[in-house]
Amino acid sequence: MEGYGRYYWHSFADQAVDSYIVSFVLADALHTDPRYHPLRSGGSWARTKHVGASLLLTHTDSGQLTFNAAQVLGSGVAASISSLYYPERDRTASLVTQRWGSNLAGDGLMMLLREFAPELIGAGRHVCSNISFGAMLCKDNKLTDR
Repeated sequence: MEGYGRYYWHSFADQAVDSYIVSFVLADALHTDPRYHPLRSGGSWARTKHVGASLLLTHTDSGQLTFNAAQVLGSGVAASISSLYYPERDRTASLVTQRWGSNLAGDGLMMLLREFAPELIGAGRHVCSNISFGAMLCKDNKLTDR
């Protein structure tokens, strides 16, 4: 259990540091919008490309499109900061780079989920009564978004 607790604590701290650096510190300092804005229309491929572009591009406070330095570099900064609380054997450049990639991949997967969640929820409407955790999602035998 000790190993799992350490793993859970590191994962939680990694996510918290990444969110704070990306969504607050660098986004504010660089005057960029850290939010993801789903396309919600068009084909699956176009929407997936929108997710990929959103990892690399964002809007400034003035509305101009720019490189999403807060996202890309912020995830790297967060991975570097996280090496402070990992054991010394886990502080190699290779492992920090892996955490950086994991942070970016995780953010991309969350964007994909936000993009396609309405369709996934809609596809589940007909199985609402069969969902074991249905009490949280179903109201009057209909799946709800919230």
